[in-house]
Amino acid sequence: MSDTTSLWHDLIEAERELRRAAEKLASGWREAFLSLAAMMVPDLDKLALPSTPEGALEAVSRRLSARSRWPSGEATERLREEIERLKGENARLLAEVERLRQAGMEMERLRWEVERLRRENAHLSAERERPQPPVEEHGDEASPTPSEARLSGETHPAPPLEVSDLAEIIKSVRRPPPQFQAEFFAKDGLLIAIIGKTGISSRPRIAKTLGAALGISPRSGSLTRCFERCERLDLIHIHKAPGAPFSLLSLTLKGKEAYRQIFRVDPIPSEVELLLEAHPGNLIHAVYCVWAREFAEVAGYIVEYPGRPPIPGPSSDLIFRYGNEVLGVEVERALAGNDPRKWEAIAERWGIIAVIAPDRETAERLETYLQGKSYWITDFTYLVETQPKTPDSFWRKRRCGA
Repeated sequence: MSDTTSLWHDLIEAERELRRAAEKLASGWREAFLSLAAMMVPDLDKLALPSTPEGALEAVSRRLSARSRWPSGEATERLREEIERLKGENARLLAEVERLRQAGMEMERLRWEVERLRRENAHLSAERERPQPPVEEHGDEASPTPSEARLSGETHPAPPLEVSDLAEIIKSVRRPPPQFQAEFFAKDGLLIAIIGKTGISSRPRIAKTLGAALGISPRSGSLTRCFERCERLDLIHIHKAPGAPFSLLSLTLKGKEAYRQIFRVDPIPSEVELLLEAHPGNLIHAVYCVWAREFAEVAGYIVEYPGRPPIPGPSSDLIFRYGNEVLGVEVERALAGNDPRKWEAIAERWGIIAVIAPDRETAERLETYLQGKSYWITDFTYLVETQPKTPDSFWRKRRCGA
């Protein structure tokens, strides 16, 4: 930028020098003219000479003709030639000044363009160097528990959902709803569409789906800004719980209205809405239920959320279906307050107690409550390490009751 600034200053200085030279040249010729005229017309100082060169020449010529000191025709011709020369020189100088002025305007435009590119490059460089938050979002949410920190492997193995039809609809919208910023509608509108159409709430899975549809990394800064922007515009609510491995998303009332304006139908309830309806206020439990669903679907299960039970009684956290097999599954986060009657009721309802624990240690402690009963048990440490692809391999241990 220093070379551009220096060139700009040089052009300005050159224009000033040309103007000063033109003024000096005109002043010199005026003085020469007046000196020559004074020699021929002694009482020149008493004359009121016109301000234009032509007028002054005409006045002096008439005076000379009257005094007959110098033939009028010769004096007029010589002065006329000199004036024409000065006019030509002045025109040349003015043309040069105009050329430099135009060049200066072009240089100013180039300077601003270079400055804009420099700022954009600096922003992109900073974006590349800034560490992106992992899909699991441990970096911007509460730190994981020690058991969760030991997890290794793919923590969100579920593939991105197929949403090409939603992307085409978003592309076809000529005038985005007023809830959006028009320049970001391609991303933000698709995000709202994914949540409203599929009901998924897992931020990592949504990021994976949105990134695949847009052809960008799910960890890219542009997707992070998309989530932040939609939250700022009150289109989505980001549900965060201390100690949870990731956050959940749902549409706000404003986001649901935007979805209706695009698709002319109501959005379906999101996972987090169904889970919080069944377990009000227990957000961290909802996170683990959503996580369990991702692993179960990769293993081949069809997963359903039962929602709030219409009548009192045992209600499972999740329903797993595989062929003719139907399991009511409990997702446990802690053992405090576990009532043995709960497990008796579940065993009576389903025949088999199916449980997913946060880690192996919790699972082993949980087994002490289940002695003498038929149970299938697994945990997230096992699921992350083994990445099960079949229903049988999903469960770490299966026991039959006495």
